[in-house]
Order: sequence, then C-alpha cells, then structure tokens
Amino acid sequence: MKAIITAYFVVCGRRYTMIPSNSEFHITQLALVNMMSNQVRGLNMRGDLCFKKENMLTFSAEYQCLAVRLSQRFRLRTLVTPSIGLGANLLTGRGDTSAVRDIVRHGPVARSVARVIIIIIKDSNINVDTGALLPYNHKVRLMARVHQSYCLQCIPSLPGLPSEDSAVTPCIDASFVLTTASRFLDNIILLCDSYKVGNVIVLYAPHKVSHYAQYPPGTETIYSYFESRGGKFPHTVFFGLQYVLKRALVGSVVSHQKIDEAKKLFADHFGREIFNEAGWRYIADHHKGYLPLRIKAVPEGSVIPTRNVLFTVENTDPKCYWLTNYVETILVQVWYPIAVATNSRTMKQLLAKYLLETSDNLDSLFFKLHDFGFRGVSSIESAALGGAAHLVNFRGTDTLAGVMLARSFYHCPMAGVSIPATEHSTMTVWGEEHEVDAYKHLLDIYPTGTFACVSDSYNVWNACESIWGEKLRVQVKNRNGTLVIRPDSGDPIKVVPKVLDILGEKFKYTVNSKGYKVLPPFLRVIQGDGVSLQALEPILESIKAAGWSLENVAFGSGGALLQQLNRDTQKCAFKCSHAVVNGEPADVFKHPITDLQKTSKKGRLTLEYCEEQGDYITIEEGLGCATKDILIPVFENGVLLKDYSMDEIRHRAELPEVLARLCNHEPISDGEL
Repeated sequence: MKAIITAYFVVCGRRYTMIPSNSEFHITQLALVNMMSNQVRGLNMRGDLCFKKENMLTFSAEYQCLAVRLSQRFRLRTLVTPSIGLGANLLTGRGDTSAVRDIVRHGPVARSVARVIIIIIKDSNINVDTGALLPYNHKVRLMARVHQSYCLQCIPSLPGLPSEDSAVTPCIDASFVLTTASRFLDNIILLCDSYKVGNVIVLYAPHKVSHYAQYPPGTETIYSYFESRGGKFPHTVFFGLQYVLKRALVGSVVSHQKIDEAKKLFADHFGREIFNEAGWRYIADHHKGYLPLRIKAVPEGSVIPTRNVLFTVENTDPKCYWLTNYVETILVQVWYPIAVATNSRTMKQLLAKYLLETSDNLDSLFFKLHDFGFRGVSSIESAALGGAAHLVNFRGTDTLAGVMLARSFYHCPMAGVSIPATEHSTMTVWGEEHEVDAYKHLLDIYPTGTFACVSDSYNVWNACESIWGEKLRVQVKNRNGTLVIRPDSGDPIKVVPKVLDILGEKFKYTVNSKGYKVLPPFLRVIQGDGVSLQALEPILESIKAAGWSLENVAFGSGGALLQQLNRDTQKCAFKCSHAVVNGEPADVFKHPITDLQKTSKKGRLTLEYCEEQGDYITIEEGLGCATKDILIPVFENGVLLKDYSMDEIRHRAELPEVLARLCNHEPISDGEL
C-alpha cells in the first residue's frame, strides 16, 4: 500500500513542511516522530487532525489521541513515541484519558501496531515522559519489550542509559536514538529539531563543489586537521565544535530533495554542471543521508598551546574521499568561539592577578567581566556562539542568546545571570532637572537586591557626590542590596579612580589585609565603556595605584569581547596531511617559500603530553602513540559520540591554581598565576 503524506508542524514558532522526496512511499513500516516541546503549538496531518493546547498534561493526552488516530488512518505498523507512558498505552490498551482508552481498546492499534519505539528526550525545554511515575526497573523491562530484537542490540550503546540498579530515570539523546532507529526502518518521517540548519550540501564555499574531480584517480582517503598556527595568544581554549556538529552534521542530513535543490543552485551559480551529484546520491542511498566521516578532537574546554592539532577529519568510505575537505568551511567556523573563549580567559587571568594583589579572595572573579556584546555583533548566531564562549570563563552576561545556546547544546540550564540595569533613555527621559527623582525612583522600585545605574547622563561627578552621596545617601545605605554605579564616558583610567574616591569620601571605606580600600558592600562600580584586553590592564593599574581594591569594580565589554576578532586572531587553519591513493598511503603537506609559517603538518597526527616540555605537543607522520593521544572520537558516520556539558568544559578551562583555591577558599599567591 502506498500513500501520500505531508506533515505540517510548528516548532519554536517556525512552521515547517516535510514532504518525502518522491512524494509517496510505503508506509507498512512507517515511523512517525513528534519531537514534543512545550513550545510546540500544533501538528497537522493532511489538514484534518489538529490540536492546540497550552497545558502540557492535556497536550500529552491529545497527542496520544492523535497518534492513535494516525495509526488508524494510515494503518501504521510502527509508531515512534517520545514517551514510555504512551508506549505502554499503545501496547496494553490503556490510556491517560477515557477518549484515548476507548480509541486504543476498540481501534486497530492494539491489533495492528507491531512495534513501538520509545524515546526519552534529554532537553530541559522538553517534557514528554508521561510514564515518569513508573518504577525504573519497570521502564527498563518495558523498553526491552517494545524495542524487540531489532532494537535490543543497540540499547546498550545508547548514551545516558544508566545501569539497571540505578535510581536515575533513563535519559537518552533523542538524535542518537533516531539515528539508530532509522537504520532499522526503511521509511521514517523525522520531524526534526528546530535548531537544525537547512541544506547542509550548500553550506560551504562554492569552490569546494568542484574539488571532487581534482583529486588523483584512485583517491580513497583524505585525512585533514585543524590547528591554531600561532596568533595573538600563546594558548587556545578549544570550544564550539559540539555546537557545529549538532547544528549541521549530526543525523541524516542528506536527502534526494536537498540534492535536487543543490544541483539547481550550483548550476545557476556556476553556469555549468560541475556538482558531484553522483557522490551525494550515493550518500543519500547507501548511507541513508548520514555523513561517512570520522572526527577526533581534544576535549572541549582544553587549553592547548598554539601550533598543535585540535581536531582531525577523515572519510570512512573510500568512495567519499572528497567529503573530508568539503566540510572544511563549516568546521573551521569554530575559530570564532575559540577566539572569544581564549580572549575572555586571558582577560580573566588579568582580573585574577589584580584581584589577588588587591583583595583577600577570589570570590567575585566569575562576575568581574560582564558580556555587553549582543548589539555589537554581526548576527544573533554570533551573539549566541560568542556569548556561550565567554560563559566558559565567566557567569555574568547580558547576551541571553549565549545562555540559550549553552542550554540547548551544552546541557546547562542557566549558564549566566544578570541584574536590573538602566540605560540612558530611561534616565534622560526624566530630564536633567529631575535626575535625582530618576535615581530615587530606582531605589523605590528595587528596594532589595543588586541593580546598576548609568550615572553619566549629565555630570557623573555631581551624580556621585551630590545625588548618590548626599541627597540619596541614607536610602542607599539602608537598602538590602547593592547599588552598582556605572560611569559610561571619558577616559576610564582617570574616571574610575575618581568615582571611587568620591564614593569613598561620601560613604566611607575599610582597608583590607592587602592595604587597599574597599567600599561598603552596598556600593560598587562597573566600567562598561572602552573595555578591551588592551585597555583592561591600564585601567586595573590605575585602580590599584589609587589605593583601591579590585573587589570594588566590575567590567562590561561588548564589541571588543565578541566582535573584534577574526580567524587570524589565532591563525586557524584546516589542512590535509595524509592521503591514500590506489592503496598507497602518503603524507602530504604545504611548504610555501613565501611564508614558511604557513607550512602544514605531515601525516596522521596525535596530540600527546610531553613531560619534558610540561605541555602538549603534536606528533606527526603517524609516529605518535595511540594510547597517549588526547584526541578522542566525537563524531562518526553521522552520530555524535561525545556530548560535553558546560560544567565539564568550564572545569577544563579554569585557571588551575585558581580553581583549587576557590574550592578550598584558600589565598593564592601572586606568583602562582
């Protein structure tokens, strides 16, 4: 039996339509997948089965009704459900509501549905397990029952599945399950995650399209690597590859429909037929759309000296030798989060140094550099990726896109926090003659907690001395919280110490054990204008020279933190170093006489720790030791093999001595940094 099915669905506010490439297909082994989310507002099959509910409990029940009705309408033999509860209902004839129970018991589902694949989605935004109250061991038995023999063999390898004696509810990466399931089902509709990019075939530099024909006849393997060839910083913080893989390469990303689209696009773009249609058709048919590549990389968060391999890529199918460097364009974009994370960490080192020199502890270090960069970057995606990279090192941000990326791609529910804060519009609209009323209004609406007020709309000296320091002094002192005053113009080397001096005179101060002045805890300063890595140390030195502790001051950075970087900041490059042609392996490299610094590495590479040098070095030409190699497999044949959390990434990237003392609340000597 054949049928034409068009699925309409809404995920995260975006409407999608999925039509099978040939518009009709066998559905006797069809798997229907609904990636349920609390942001999903509708699912419509052929326009006549639709629901719209805000309440998740009702939503879940109506989803069950919909699944049952779909199985009746299209005589499905296989269902995929995101819920153990629903899977049990479909198999046993039970339901959460009488409507579901009646449909299941009296409909054809219990008789005709032979297999049910259950998915438990690991995502903080998704709540799908209606069987959450079932005992854990019952869930395990139920999963074994519904997966039957063809899926049982893949269950032990699913990431996140705890041992049977564990009390933790099993939480399985949905994309991995779908990847596995599709290898057992010929026909499967995947209502894909909303964060996936579009046609992965066209997400690369156009000249890549012609390269497949330029390799020598008989080429079987292309092995390439990514490194920082030097640059502004001596070390590199590796971060962002997992985002790129999840967003673009994981799962079945190639289809005949996408190939058709790419073929037409490239024909129009080049004015002739040079597209490797046969190669992509082979991936769509033979590999079911999964990219036959193997990627090994250093663990994210690792701090690696420049001029070392950071990840390698090679094809796993000899017929797809051309694919390795085809994906260079998108993989090399990790230069951006790497540069942001490295720049941010370097600023953290400076802040830690001066905090140690002028204060008694490092408790405030994680909040010393706040991300103000959202409006200063080129796109929302840049803000998200750069903002997340900064959050590897700090916890304060006004770039919420970075928080959302860390949540969606790095399993961090809340990677960064912020406070209420003013801008010039909310202050100047009161008028200069009512500036004191504007400030008093803030104290009234924020009687507790921390908030920041930009205080240079007219005269920052008058604001600090007369308004905050005299007219509102008592209210500031009596607040249950901290007022953060923000000067936002002038030379910060002069402005910040003078603001501190005025506030110290009006509100008094104490002297810490290092001999530096500290404002009362209800008062602090943030400098958010003109803060870059180059500008930071002179400002810090001026604060110290004026006798003030750094614990009084935090910083905000915008474009300098997220935008004033490029691929040459760390001279990132992706080069081929090894190939197999007609069965003969060969180490390859470039050695331009006009720029020897661009000489590339040779052969298969390992990254190993050298005791003599006390750091990591790259071993070339296949001479390294596999057991010492810190490059680990993270991606193979469309499957993500390693899924890092922000917590473990932060731990790797942390200043080691600082981390140790922060855990034990011990002082750190200046020299240790």
